[in-house]
Amino acid sequence: RERIHLIMGKTLWKDYGLGCPDVRKEIDSKMLIVCVDQLNLGSRLIAEGTPFRLELARLNYEASKRVASLSAFVPSLEYLKRGIDLLDPKYRWTHHFDLSLEMFSAMSEMCFCAGHIEDCQKAANVVLSHSKSIDESLGAHMVLIQSLSAQAKYDEFVDMSLEVLEKLGEHIPPKP
Repeated sequence: RERIHLIMGKTLWKDYGLGCPDVRKEIDSKMLIVCVDQLNLGSRLIAEGTPFRLELARLNYEASKRVASLSAFVPSLEYLKRGIDLLDPKYRWTHHFDLSLEMFSAMSEMCFCAGHIEDCQKAANVVLSHSKSIDESLGAHMVLIQSLSAQAKYDEFVDMSLEVLEKLGEHIPPKP
């Protein structure tokens, strides 16, 4: 069965031109999701380290964005998890930094939207541990701040907010 799903997914991928990022943006969301779902069902047959695994990770990220735009946060999370799992953990942050940063940032946001606060914080902390600048980590900081507010941890919320503002060059003096 996995082989059949992989063949069907690759056929759709090829026939609809999903290998081209410009075409991918224009393709109907339903067709993209059908293709990604078929490829995911056969993904165990795609060898580690092959370019097509990276392509499927990108397709999962695109599918995640499409379903998230429909407020389907749990399915979006599933596509993100699948996309992240397709990247070799040893090389995820060295060879595919931008894609890893985008997927983990989106995962922290989708976890928050789905109410999975602990997972949200874990994903955001992964982003913070690998980001090289405040610009790369700002989204993760914002999700963490929102999660602290949602948990009524207001002292931590204020502390982190002030810390981020300081990193952005805005100095807020302490209470008089």
